[in-house]
Amino acid sequence: MQRVHHGPLGPLVVVLCLWAIGCTTPSEPPTSSTPTTTTTTSIVTVTTAPPSTTDTTVGSQPAAAPTVVVPGRPPGLEILNLEDIDLEAEEVTVLNPSVVEVFPHDRTAVTESLAMLSETELIESTGFYGRSSRRVIDLTAGDLVQSTGLEPELYASGISTSGDGSNAVGLQFTQREQIVQRFNLTDLSLLSEERLSVEVYGACTISPSQTAVSTSSGEIHLLSSSTFEVIETLTPLLGDQPLPTLADLSCDNETIWAVLGATGGIAQLSIDTGKVVALADLSGLTPAGLAETDVLSGLTYRPSTETWFVTGKRWDVLYEITLDQ
Repeated sequence: MQRVHHGPLGPLVVVLCLWAIGCTTPSEPPTSSTPTTTTTTSIVTVTTAPPSTTDTTVGSQPAAAPTVVVPGRPPGLEILNLEDIDLEAEEVTVLNPSVVEVFPHDRTAVTESLAMLSETELIESTGFYGRSSRRVIDLTAGDLVQSTGLEPELYASGISTSGDGSNAVGLQFTQREQIVQRFNLTDLSLLSEERLSVEVYGACTISPSQTAVSTSSGEIHLLSSSTFEVIETLTPLLGDQPLPTLADLSCDNETIWAVLGATGGIAQLSIDTGKVVALADLSGLTPAGLAETDVLSGLTYRPSTETWFVTGKRWDVLYEITLDQ
C-alpha cells in the first residue's frame, strides 16, 4: 500500500449507475452479470431507495435502486476530532476511497462480516436472531449462490477462515452467545462448536494458525485458530485516543483493517502495537432510506487486486474499492 501525507477531509460520495444493471427499479433484474469494465470511478453523492420487502432467493439478488439525493450520512471520521490530533507526528495517513465496481447485494441481509473465500467468491456472515446465516457470494455473477441458516437463538457476527489447503475450514462467531462454529468451506455445514470467553464482533485471518477478533470491550484479541487461546491483546489507539468499538476486521500480512463502529470510517492498525497507521472515510457510500443502525459493517481485502470489498446492514449494494492518496 502506498503511504501518502494526510490532507483535509472532503465529503465522500458515489454514483450508483451500474454497468451490470443500469439504473433500474428494485423489481427489475440485472441485464448482465459479467463486468465489462474495471475503470476506477471517483466517489460522488449516492443513495438508493428504501429496502424492498421481497425475499431474496439463492442465485437471484435484487437489482440496485435508482440514484437519488442523499439526505444525510454517518459522521465518518469527524467523530475522531482529527483537527485535535497531529496526524503527521503520529505517522497516520488519510486515504481516499474510489469505487472500482458495484455489485447487487441482498437488501434483507443484516451483514455483520465479510471474508474472501476465493478470488471470485466472498463468505458473508449475516446477523439478527432467527435470521443469522453464512452465505457465499459469487462476484463474477453478482449472485448469492449458497446460504445456511444458524439456530434462531444465535446472533452471528465475525467470519473468517483457518488452516490452508485441504485442512482449511471456516470460522463463524456469535455476539452475546460467545460461540464459534467451525464449518465446511464447500457446503457451509457445521463441523464443531465451541464456547469463548469474549463477545466477538469482527474477525479476520492473520495466518493459517492465527485469527484476529474485535471484542465488545473495544480490544482486538489474537487467537489460536485451533484452540482459541488468546495469544495477544491489542488496544486500538489513534495517538492516545481510544477508537470506537470495532465492527468487522480484515487482515493483510502486516496490518489489521477495522470498521470504526457506526461511523462509516475504517482504520488500518499496526498488528504489533494496535496503533492507527491509516484512516479512510467511507460514509459517503452509505445508501439512503435505511435505519440509523444500517451502517457499514462488512470489510474484506483481496491482495491480488489490492482492493477492498465493503457493504453494510440491509444495503442493496456491495462495493469494490481502492484506497489511494
